[in-house]
Amino acid sequence: MRSNNTRSCGCLDFESRQTRRRTHGESGTPLYQAWSSMKQRCSNPNIRGAHRYSGRGITVCTEWVDSFEKFRDWAMRHGYVEGKELDRIDNDFGYSPDNCRWVTKLENLDNRSKYLPLDLEAWLHEHARQIACTPYEVIKQALESYLGVSRVDGADLS
Repeated sequence: MRSNNTRSCGCLDFESRQTRRRTHGESGTPLYQAWSSMKQRCSNPNIRGAHRYSGRGITVCTEWVDSFEKFRDWAMRHGYVEGKELDRIDNDFGYSPDNCRWVTKLENLDNRSKYLPLDLEAWLHEHARQIACTPYEVIKQALESYLGVSRVDGADLS
């Protein structure tokens, strides 16, 4: 350093390598998690629920699949706020700007494929709205009440 042949003790090189490696600096954010999860659902046949996504041919558009920045920019222009969930408007089509929106958890549950008899689905959703929770929480509360326990989370229920 005294001979002016070097500009730093090594920290400048480390900092410049870190800057070159960093693309957007948002990998720990909820929005990045939404993007990453969307890609996993559509590309990994080994995840739970793969039959609802990759197994049905649901894909992520080319605009978003390799660019978090493009997804982020779309999200910010289309109502993303922390706490909202990414929802496909038509569940038979993939993730793309013209088929996605940001919704509340309950709105997202309303748009999912139905697995229970329609009258039970309707009752669950109506009851969930009345007590401001999700249909799954209604089911959990009913099970807890029936079983006489305060928690149903995989613990021993006997």
